[in-house]
Amino acid sequence: MRFPRIDFVKLIPGLAFLICCPLAAHAQKTDTLWTIHGGRYDLANVRIDTDIATRRGSRFLRISKLAGDSRFVGWNPTRLPAAVAFRANRGVTESDSTAFWGILRRMELDMGMRLFEPVSLASDSDPADVIVVDITSLGRDEGKTLVTWGTSGAVYDARVHLRSTSTLHDQRTVTHEMMHALGFGHTSMWPSVMNTGAFAPDALTVVDVAYAQFALGSRAANERADMWQRIALAYERMSPDSVRH
Repeated sequence: MRFPRIDFVKLIPGLAFLICCPLAAHAQKTDTLWTIHGGRYDLANVRIDTDIATRRGSRFLRISKLAGDSRFVGWNPTRLPAAVAFRANRGVTESDSTAFWGILRRMELDMGMRLFEPVSLASDSDPADVIVVDITSLGRDEGKTLVTWGTSGAVYDARVHLRSTSTLHDQRTVTHEMMHALGFGHTSMWPSVMNTGAFAPDALTVVDVAYAQFALGSRAANERADMWQRIALAYERMSPDSVRH
């Protein structure tokens, strides 16, 4: 099965901002003006409030606790693009695949960074580090996503279930479920592809992108802090002789 070629040359600066300048997100207050970097909404200023985004019943940003430290749930930027594969033997045609990856490309263009990478999956394989897209009977629901994350908030074992191969052509459903696979939840606090009502937008809105970039930047800051903590711990465990030599 072929996948459409995607050119990400113009998307790199947005990702570079999150990787190279993570403390910019980490230092922002809960209620602040966020400037989007890269993508369709590049340089747009959006007022964000993490209290609103994490409110019970409307948790676009999910939180995990680690030793008293609150962290947003999601993929660490250094683990992006996340591998995505269709479950084998589900009748997914080349046309279905092209439609699905076209929608994911739109998400990446909106976000200004590469989020997903196509991989193949053997029929007996079920890796935890791959977002697996399955075609499953879901009754009246078009899609359902199950995600696991650890105490650090790092996402793994994401499983996206779609009702039929025709759902692979549905921009709203695919975008909604793949945002779940990235770690984001529902919200009713602003017009969002993560709204659950019948009139939700079909694609990521400028506010969706602002909060998503904020969360990814925060995770980048956490990842960098964890790295230095591991280095410091390793240094402390070294003997005096080892340090001198």
